[in-house]
Amino acid sequence: MIRPLRSLRDRAFPDLLRVEDAYDRDRVWGVATKESGLGWVLPIVAYAPVFPWAYVAVNLRLSLAAMMLVMVPAFMVVSMGAQSLAVFRFRRKLDRSIWGQLRERSVPVCIHCGYDLTGNASGVCPECGRGLGGAGGKP
Repeated sequence: MIRPLRSLRDRAFPDLLRVEDAYDRDRVWGVATKESGLGWVLPIVAYAPVFPWAYVAVNLRLSLAAMMLVMVPAFMVVSMGAQSLAVFRFRRKLDRSIWGQLRERSVPVCIHCGYDLTGNASGVCPECGRGLGGAGGKP
């Protein structure tokens, strides 16, 4: 993944930073996007807004420079907005998938709310009040 995009992803999903290795972090993200369904939605949402703009630019017979002047900013604004809406829509699924993978990697995290359970011996999450089922029931 491209470095600036990786840092944006890590800021948006800080639980990913609990995975030490950047390669493993990318693998966790890849599995999370596949499990949540975002893996196929994001490219469609990103590129679908281009087609109406391209149709208008071609039918108006704009020069290449005029098309670039109109198309590039419009594409960037529309696709970034659409991607933001897609990530917002799938946020809960992504978070749950990430938390589940963290539990599989023995990182103590609540699979319901993502609370850090380091040092928790009670068997109940202090954030959401649910039991710590799954992964052997241990924090």
